Amino acid sequence: MDQKLFLGIDVSTTAAKSIAMNPAGETVAESSVSLPSFEKPHKGWAEQSPEDWFSALSESLRSLSQKINPSHVAGVGLTGQMLGLVSLGSDNTPLRPAILWNDQRSEAECEELTAEIGPEKLAQVCGSKLLPGMVLPKLRWLKRHEPEVWERTRSILLPKDYLAFRLTGEKATDVTDASGVGLLDIEQRTWSADLVAHSSVPDSWLPRVLESHEIVGKLTQEAAEMTSLPPGIPVTIGAGDQPAQAYGAGLRSAGESVLTVGTSGVYFQVLDAYTPDEEGRLHTFCYAAPDQWCAMGVMLSAAGSFQWLRDELFPEKTFAELDAAAAAVPPLSEGLLFAPYLSGERHPHTDAQVRGGFIGIDRRHGMGHFARAVMEGVSYGLRELIELLKEQGSAPESIALSGGGAVKSPVWQQILADVIGLPLVVASRSEGAALGAAMLAAKSHGHEIRNQISYVESQLETDARSQQAYEDGFARWVELYPVLREISRK
Repeated sequence: MDQKLFLGIDVSTTAAKSIAMNPAGETVAESSVSLPSFEKPHKGWAEQSPEDWFSALSESLRSLSQKINPSHVAGVGLTGQMLGLVSLGSDNTPLRPAILWNDQRSEAECEELTAEIGPEKLAQVCGSKLLPGMVLPKLRWLKRHEPEVWERTRSILLPKDYLAFRLTGEKATDVTDASGVGLLDIEQRTWSADLVAHSSVPDSWLPRVLESHEIVGKLTQEAAEMTSLPPGIPVTIGAGDQPAQAYGAGLRSAGESVLTVGTSGVYFQVLDAYTPDEEGRLHTFCYAAPDQWCAMGVMLSAAGSFQWLRDELFPEKTFAELDAAAAAVPPLSEGLLFAPYLSGERHPHTDAQVRGGFIGIDRRHGMGHFARAVMEGVSYGLRELIELLKEQGSAPESIALSGGGAVKSPVWQQILADVIGLPLVVASRSEGAALGAAMLAAKSHGHEIRNQISYVESQLETDARSQQAYEDGFARWVELYPVLREISRK
């Protein structure tokens, strides 16, 4: 019997999660440690301490090691939140809190860099518009607004890559995470010398780029003591959370797709060729499998909108109570609409300034209406992402549903199926990105593990009557953005 174990580590904005997987693809143990909420020192800002990440990661692995035989661990794979900027000084310690994926401060720098480089070139080389969440505009912002940090910076890393450095002492990134920097030639899967030269970012700051299954280094003695694992374990660089989530869900072939409803919402589809949208309305990034790419549309506040609703408006209620109240309300929430632009928006509206709202509030509207309106508004926004892929001729026949938000709510699952108008395959497992990281670690050792999308809890068909109602609701909902855009700017 093969006693090997492969660990997958996922550090998001909310928690550090670790799992242990055997060569059959079965999860045998897991552990999760919560992170402090990210800081919002100014409007549109989002920052987090890299030391908090490593502390939570270490605690999670110590807990996991008590549930397994650590000597059986053959490899460790990493994943985590994408697009965060960690600036390191000459002593390799962070010079400031990390600037996160949902930070919107660098909108002016995006416009400036886009004008300098050209939108067509950016879309073709980087596979996307430059967005405030990406790393390059954050670096331009840093140079302009915190020159003392810029001058002291000697290297930059993304969140999971900082953790790889803390575990191994080696600096590297993978092709999926590097895709969100704004300096990668996505088709060639390497840094673009032209864009790096133009950006004024020293090339010495950039980590080497690996494929997602490649080993970055081995667990150091210091890291071993922090994590209760044996030193010398090979560490696989892994992938950003969304590509790792898709990899863990078994996506390997072109056209396979997954909808993830976490803090943010992501529609993800595998591509066999690099075919970026000419207007950069989606991310076209490298995938975690060599010679494959992916189209990815992101909305910034998905399940995060529902978390906000509970925390700020109904703090005394549980999520289950909100779910039950939403179930008692008919489709369209009796005219109440919700626009989920709590932190601006990324796709399809690249807009850091727009803010959301409830529209059409009536005296008859209660908790259930507000809860259902949030579910419907987020679902409409996710449908917008899928519509972009349909425009490019990539219409899926069904979609796998993953993530923590909607997956736990049968009400929200059915709303998504009816709004999108396609059957949804609901994943029966919750390991998500951590599972993908463990699979990539296994691949480093010659074990090709694929948990098919067939590991399903249920398959939801659309309800014809509700689907027709939501066609009308979607047509009304899409009219909100232009109005809210103007109000937000005033």
